[in-house]
Amino acid sequence: MRSNATLLSRGLTISIVRVLRWVNWLLLALLAGTAAHAHLTPTSSVAFDFADSHADVTITIPQGELRYRYGRPQLSEVELRGHVAVSTPDGRAWTIGPMTFTSAVHQGAPDFVATFKIAPPAGQSSQRLRLRYDAIIDRVPSHSVLVMVQSDFAAGVLQGEPRMLGALQSGKTELAIDRGALSRFAGFAASFGLGMHHIAEGFDHLLFLLTLLLPAPLLAAGGRWQGASGR
Repeated sequence: MRSNATLLSRGLTISIVRVLRWVNWLLLALLAGTAAHAHLTPTSSVAFDFADSHADVTITIPQGELRYRYGRPQLSEVELRGHVAVSTPDGRAWTIGPMTFTSAVHQGAPDFVATFKIAPPAGQSSQRLRLRYDAIIDRVPSHSVLVMVQSDFAAGVLQGEPRMLGALQSGKTELAIDRGALSRFAGFAASFGLGMHHIAEGFDHLLFLLTLLLPAPLLAAGGRWQGASGR
């Protein structure tokens, strides 16, 4: 029962992310040409992929928002570093590694994508951390930033089943993140639950299992299948 509730929660998270982006793009298209003070924006996102001793971070920003805020469709590494910080709950800074920049297209619009690794101070746990991020939202009050975990095996979050952590906006640029109880069992349990859910959703999978079960009450004798004798 708990497994089904977890899968439902993950499904709702994916749906919320997709709906928010779709609604924002739709409203932006409907209001195109309005005055700058009525500017309505699509969302940015900060996504974490946690490993044992570090995390990979992916920041996605619509290029149209960068042009609106900075007059160009990208940021330099120095600029982006000025907008993001990760620390322990008591304020000690996590290490932020070199950044890689690429571009992607989402729903027909180009995004600016930055990826980098973060790691806690030596000897510190990665279970709890604090994110500060204010790119775009420092000057554009209508913009919002979705913060999510894309994968965290030790916390039972699998790739492709993201978990929403919260949202940042003007006036709220920090978010406390607690990964919860961490264990290898959580990852295996989530994998098993996802597999069972995947099988239950696919008629082809159920038919395959049924085909495997059909010979169960039969016996092979003389190269032919025959009914069991009951002995």
